[in-house]
Amino acid sequence: MRNAAAVNCGEKKYYDSEDLLIGEYENIRFKISDVTTYKLVQIHKRKRIEEIFSGQMISLDQFDNRKKSNGHLQIFEKKFMSDMIGWKAEHEIYTENETFNIRFSVYAADEHNAYYILTPQRMEKIMSFADNINGQVSLVFHNEKLFVAVKRDSMFDANIDKPVAAQTEKIKEDAQFIQKAKEILVE
Repeated sequence: MRNAAAVNCGEKKYYDSEDLLIGEYENIRFKISDVTTYKLVQIHKRKRIEEIFSGQMISLDQFDNRKKSNGHLQIFEKKFMSDMIGWKAEHEIYTENETFNIRFSVYAADEHNAYYILTPQRMEKIMSFADNINGQVSLVFHNEKLFVAVKRDSMFDANIDKPVAAQTEKIKEDAQFIQKAKEILVE
């Protein structure tokens, strides 16, 4: 989680994760988990713990069979930009796609690497992914992995007050998140 740099991790002792699901989908290994990060804040001599991020983190191995990201390439949906963003790579990147630039902030350890990974097709897929996911999106390409953070409700939550049919639909939606990430983001 910390090495992914997709969200601000806060302090280690204020980190929580649950519902880890590990598997393989169409020959791509993945890990997905509900993650919540917190930080300790002090306001007028009183300390309290505040939530920074709550949502799903997914890690996909081999995001592209032909490419490898040298260093971190971070893509933050601008509405996602806040204290949720932890450290950022050194170079801010602007692409030739104005629509993409308006919607996302991009940071890279290596500028050349950013343009190598962010092909016009991949930028379109990222925008489509963000459109199809019910939540704010952050993506990080690092080595052969793609990390995706989505600020959305917890996955696979059961609720005794809701009909089984409604809960089944929510579980299907959660499973489709993995499928959408693979289909839209992996070339």
